[in-house]
Amino acid sequence: MDPRTIIQNTLDYIEAHLEDDLTPDGLCRTAGYSRAHFCRLFQHFTGLPVGKYIARRRLLHAAYKTAAGSSKTEAAFFYGFSTYAGFYKAFVREFGCCPSAFTKYRKTERPYRINLMQEAYKMITTEEIRLAAAHWGAAGRRDTTDL
Repeated sequence: MDPRTIIQNTLDYIEAHLEDDLTPDGLCRTAGYSRAHFCRLFQHFTGLPVGKYIARRRLLHAAYKTAAGSSKTEAAFFYGFSTYAGFYKAFVREFGCCPSAFTKYRKTERPYRINLMQEAYKMITTEEIRLAAAHWGAAGRRDTTDL
């Protein structure tokens, strides 16, 4: 089977099981690859390591769940965070603002499924955005309306 198809199947599995305990070891066994090869392929196709991808998807789904009326604590626990403080810290690290500001200044829609077959999709990390902003002279500016 084509590696892109296997990684797509893995992405679909992750989306369907975000509230479960997902680990790179379990995912690589499901994909039929060694851990090192699986992690290398996953990062090649998505632009993110497995753990960071899972964390980002959980945070996006939790933001959507809170925008739809659930409490932030309930959403944090539902998506596998053991404390609200851990969820809050991960959210700020990933998106550069607190969950309240994120949902206030950004229209929070249901996160769409990633389809590798449809487009060459690479996730951009917050650090890559900061480096690009510094390169273009926009470092230090924070406009939360464009989250």
